[in-house]
Amino acid sequence: MKTITFNELKKEEQELLLKAKEAASHYYNLKGTHYVGSAMQTQDGAIFQGSIVRRSAPSSTTCSERMVIDHAIYAGKRDYKILALIGFNIDKSPNNPVFPCGPCRQIISDYYDNAPSGSILVSNHDMSEIIRTDIQELLPVAYK
Repeated sequence: MKTITFNELKKEEQELLLKAKEAASHYYNLKGTHYVGSAMQTQDGAIFQGSIVRRSAPSSTTCSERMVIDHAIYAGKRDYKILALIGFNIDKSPNNPVFPCGPCRQIISDYYDNAPSGSILVSNHDMSEIIRTDIQELLPVAYK
């Protein structure tokens, strides 16, 4: 994992992180303390967005990562290039980058295990702390 600044990102990565921020604004969170937005770009340049939909029963919650992957799969896209996530605290307080939960790491691995090294961007609310990583780093021993 490598911490980088917004200005160190490629233009398409900056734009994708801004799309993740836009997606986060569509969250629905009944009981949580934070919300997350995701954006994914495929090899052909298509962009998909997702936000968290938290329900009263945690197992029925849809994380932003799952939503964005499901949108891409529904559109017939499985050649992912970049995945960007950004998290916010509901009370607007500062936060650290929000990483995918365990089940989402497995789902990313299921559909995204051939993505280039460093192709996942994880950010805090104001993009002052961005971490470049990949699924192999986040889930080194995935269930296959």
